[in-house]
Amino acid sequence: MKLNWIIKVVQYLTTFFFLGLLLLALFEREMIKDFVMQFSWLIKSFGLYWAGILAIIVLIEALPFLGLFIPGQQLFVLTLGFSHGEVLPAMILTGIAAMFVGNIVSYFLGRRYGDYFLTHFGPGFGIGKTERSYIERWFEKHGSWFLILWKFHNLTASIGALLAGSSGMPFMKFFIPNSFGIILWVGVMSIIGRLFAEHYEKIIDNIGKILGIFAICVIAYLLIFKRESVKRYWREKELEIEEMERAKTK
Repeated sequence: MKLNWIIKVVQYLTTFFFLGLLLLALFEREMIKDFVMQFSWLIKSFGLYWAGILAIIVLIEALPFLGLFIPGQQLFVLTLGFSHGEVLPAMILTGIAAMFVGNIVSYFLGRRYGDYFLTHFGPGFGIGKTERSYIERWFEKHGSWFLILWKFHNLTASIGALLAGSSGMPFMKFFIPNSFGIILWVGVMSIIGRLFAEHYEKIIDNIGKILGIFAICVIAYLLIFKRESVKRYWREKELEIEEMERAKTK
């Protein structure tokens, strides 16, 4: 019980932190630009020592649920974007190795404790009974693609290997698509990081427009293509909440 409360407190603090960064990006753009410049200077100053710090960050993000506590992907993008010369290959190899280790650890944790993790810690991260059933059905149907593509989201990147282990997926069947997914993830993060490093001032100046267009595209996609799925999800979620309320009153 105490652990669940600690998780909730940390999750709220993390949420407020990211909301604060978003507000700063919208209304204090020069401050965000200064932060990016300072981060760039930090990477250049630490050089190869930063690779060790990056390894710890990526490793933590690859472990079950812990990725939500740190902006691992964002820091990885910035690191690759502002790394140059001989430092860049070291950063890339570090990211690949750390993600490999984290995913393998998560896989074997899933083999032994997967159901326990999802049942006890899932609700604290927004994965209740309904969300878990959706994720597990999608994983059963598209297991390999789940491991490849869902690395681009902090939460699913950490539970993908856990689900593979808890579902009993053979190790090599997990290892091959997961390895391809890691290489693809690092490649895409490298491209995004380089583009951001070259154009971060323009991106920050237009962050409001970018977020607005993104939100409109997501809402339009859900309304046009996923309306029935969203309705079905909310019905199932309401039933789950009602069951929880009835269990509390007993």
